[in-house]
Amino acid sequence: MRSGFKSAELVGMARDRHKNGRTTPRGTRPPHLQVVGSEPPGGSPADQLIDSAARELLHSRSPFEVESWASGLLGVSESARREAPMGGGGAPSIEEFLLHRCRQRLDAGAAVVAAGLAAVATGDFQRLAQDTLDLALRRPPNGGLEWLTTVGAAAPVRGWVAADVFADQQSLIVSFSQEGMPGEHALVALVDNNLGCQVKDCWIGADAEDVVTAWREADDSHMRMDEVPVKEVLELLRDAMAASDLLTGDAELRSEDFAQHRALVWGRLRRAGLDGAPSQSRTVPEEQRAALVNDFLSSEHGSKLVRLVPDDVEPLARCLVDLRCEYEGRPLRWSPQVVGALLLDLAPRKLMLPPGQAQVLPAVLRAFVRFSTERTGLEETFVNETLAAIDNLEPVFLDRIEDVEAAGPAKALLLALQERGVDITDPEAIQSALQSDMTLGVTAPGRRRARGRLSAPPEVLACIGTSTVLARFDTLTNFYGAGRKLTQTGQPALADAKQLVGLLETADHVDAEIHGQIFKTRSAAELPELGFTVRWAVAAGALRKEHGKLRATATWAKLGAKPLERWVKAADALPTLGPIVNYYKDHRYADKASIVDDIAPGILYLLDHRPMDFEEVLDFVCDYADSNYEWLAPYMQDPANRRRLLEGELGLLSTVLGWAGVAERVGTTTEPGPTYSRERVVGGRLQLTDAGRWWLSEHEHPWSKPGPFRF
Repeated sequence: MRSGFKSAELVGMARDRHKNGRTTPRGTRPPHLQVVGSEPPGGSPADQLIDSAARELLHSRSPFEVESWASGLLGVSESARREAPMGGGGAPSIEEFLLHRCRQRLDAGAAVVAAGLAAVATGDFQRLAQDTLDLALRRPPNGGLEWLTTVGAAAPVRGWVAADVFADQQSLIVSFSQEGMPGEHALVALVDNNLGCQVKDCWIGADAEDVVTAWREADDSHMRMDEVPVKEVLELLRDAMAASDLLTGDAELRSEDFAQHRALVWGRLRRAGLDGAPSQSRTVPEEQRAALVNDFLSSEHGSKLVRLVPDDVEPLARCLVDLRCEYEGRPLRWSPQVVGALLLDLAPRKLMLPPGQAQVLPAVLRAFVRFSTERTGLEETFVNETLAAIDNLEPVFLDRIEDVEAAGPAKALLLALQERGVDITDPEAIQSALQSDMTLGVTAPGRRRARGRLSAPPEVLACIGTSTVLARFDTLTNFYGAGRKLTQTGQPALADAKQLVGLLETADHVDAEIHGQIFKTRSAAELPELGFTVRWAVAAGALRKEHGKLRATATWAKLGAKPLERWVKAADALPTLGPIVNYYKDHRYADKASIVDDIAPGILYLLDHRPMDFEEVLDFVCDYADSNYEWLAPYMQDPANRRRLLEGELGLLSTVLGWAGVAERVGTTTEPGPTYSRERVVGGRLQLTDAGRWWLSEHEHPWSKPGPFRF
C-alpha cells in the first residue's frame, strides 16, 4: 500500500529537520531499567534525557517536533512495559520518572518535556505534565518559551481515504494545520482490514499536498483515492486505533513508526472529541446474517447450486457469512487475500464439514463471491482475480480441511469426541464425555480401503457381475490371448477388428450403407467404440502392447476369481483415460470433450445425492462450459449449437458409465438420428448404480472428489 512513498515524500518532519534524522529517543533504555546506583557522567538518566530534549527541540522551536518527540518517548515506555518480566509492575513509568524530575528543575528543558507530555499523555500524567508546564513558564528566566503552549494544538483540516479496490488495506490521510507553522502536514495511518481492521503503520508527511499528490499519481489500477469529510476519516482512524489497542498480541506485526506515533494519534483524536470507544460495533445481528443467506439462496448464483445440491448450499453459505461477520463484520467484502485466509486458515481451523460438503464449499464460495460483488459493484476484472484465487487454492483447501493438524483447539476436541462416538450435537453428551476419564486424540485419516483387502456388499457384487465392461474385457483377453499383431499405426488388424465388433456387440458400423451406397471400412480407426474399448482394456491392465502385438496380461488372469478387483481396475482406469477425449482416436472437438471429462466427477457427485433428469445435468454442463471457456469458433458461439454438441458428449459419458456399471440412464426415448440412420437417445434420468455409489464413497480414486463446480 505505501509503495515506497515514505522513503521519498512521506518521511516525517522528525527526519527532515535534524542532521541525525531522528527526534524520537528510540532505543533509549528506560530509566527504571538502569543499573541501580549507577550515576553516569553528566547527571542522572532523567537529567540526561531532559537535557537531550532541550538541545534537540528548543533550537527548532517547532510545536510539532515536541509533540512527536514525546509520543516516541511514550512508545519506548510502552514497549518496555510489554517486555518487562512478570511481576515488575511496581517500577515507575518513564513519564512519571521524567515529570518528577521536571517539577524539581522547572527550567527550559523541563518545560519542553512537560509540554510534549501534556500533548500526548493521558489521565493523571497529562494533568501532571500540564501543571508542570504552567509552573515552568511562570518561573524566570523562562521567558520566550510561550510557543510551548501551542504544542498539541494542531487542528484537522481535510481528510482522504486511499484504498485498493478490494479494501484489504486503507490509508487514512488527515491534513493538520499547526499554530505557529506555515502550511499543513499530513498524518497517514495504514489500516489492514484482513488483520482485524487495525492500524499497522502510521507516519507523518511534512507537506500534506505532497502526500496526497503522491497517492494520486500512483501507477496502480487497484488503487482508489477519495476525499472524505475529515470527521468521517477521524472516526475511521479512531476505530482502527481502538482495534490495534484491543489486539495486543499483534504488536509484532506493526511498524516502529506506529509505536512512535501511537500516543500522538490518540492525543489528536481526543482533542477532536473522539475517545477510545468505536463509533459502531462490527457485530452483525443474527437477523441480518439470516437475511443475507436467504437473499443469496434466492439469487441467480445461489439458486443454481440449490437445484444441484439442495442440502449443502444453505449450511455452507451460513458458514461463509458467519466467518466473515466474526472476523471483520463485512460479509460482502471479498478479495484474493480474504478467500486465501478463509480457505487455507479459517475453514480448516474452524469448520467441521462432512466430506461431501467440504468438496462443495469452493463452489458455494464462488457463487457467494459473485453474489456479493454484484451488490458492492466491484468491477468484473477484479471479481475474476478473486475467483482465480479460489480455483488455485481449491486443491490445497481440500487437503487441509481433512488435515487434523490444521484444526484449531475447539475443532480438534470435537473431532476427538466424534471419533469416540460422542454425539457432538448434544451439549450434555459433550459435557459428560469431558468430565469422564476418556482419553482424547484424533486419528489422522488414511485411505478408505486397502487395495489388497477389497470387499463390498452383495448388491454391489451382483451389479458388478452384470457389468458390460467385465464381459467385454473377458472377450478381449480370450481373443488376444498370447498375442495378435497390430498394424503399423498400433491399430488392431482390420480382419480382427471386424470379428471383434460382432463378438463385443459394439454399435460400430462395418461397411456402412448410406442411401444405398456401401462405404467400405478400411481401418479399425473407423470403429470408435471398438478402439475405445481396446484402449480402456490396456489402461486397466487387461491387455498390453508388446513388440507390435496386443496380448492378455498375466496379472488380469490371476484375478479371474476376484471380479471386484477386476472391476475396480476397470473403473479406476476411466479418470486417467479421459473417456470422452479418448473415445475417438483423433477427436475433432477435443476441447468440447475435455469439458465433459473435467466435470465428470462433479456429475457423479450430484448423482450421489439424487437421480437427476438428463436435461438438468446438461444445464449444469452448459453453465460450467459458459463460465470457464471462451468460444472462438463462430459455430460454437451460438448457445444452441454448444448445447447440442455438449448434449452428445454428455450422452456418450452416460453410455461409458453404463458400460462400467457406475451409472445408468433410464426412461429414455429414441428418435431418428441425423447420420448412418442411427436412432438418437433423448431424455431420461441419470442415476448411480449400487456399484457406482460404493465406488464413489468407499474406494479412493481420482473421481472420488467432485472436482469443479464453477459457475
